[in-house]
Amino acid sequence: MRFIIALVFAALFSLPGLAEEVTPGSFIQPKGALPLRGTPPSGLTGDKGVSIGTATADAKYQVLERKTFSTVSGGETWLHVQDVNNPKNAGWIFSGTKDQPFANVTVAR
Repeated sequence: MRFIIALVFAALFSLPGLAEEVTPGSFIQPKGALPLRGTPPSGLTGDKGVSIGTATADAKYQVLERKTFSTVSGGETWLHVQDVNNPKNAGWIFSGTKDQPFANVTVAR
């Protein structure tokens, strides 16, 4: 019986999104190049603002803030991040939808 319970927990924690939550203070890496924006979405249209750079998959970022926005399609999760090796490289990235809030990032070690 203990073996079955252990297998269930192992399976649950190996699923993406269930093992770890991305919160302020977490370290992440984008799964690919993501536009780095000066501001998160705003207004009724969800205007995403100007791209100020790119968050790259080979860099590690610290999460400064996390915001979820309602949209017509359900919702979006955005992270305010700062490059660990280049603190001047900071901005907002789209990390995922309401159903998969961290689809575009992985937790970094």
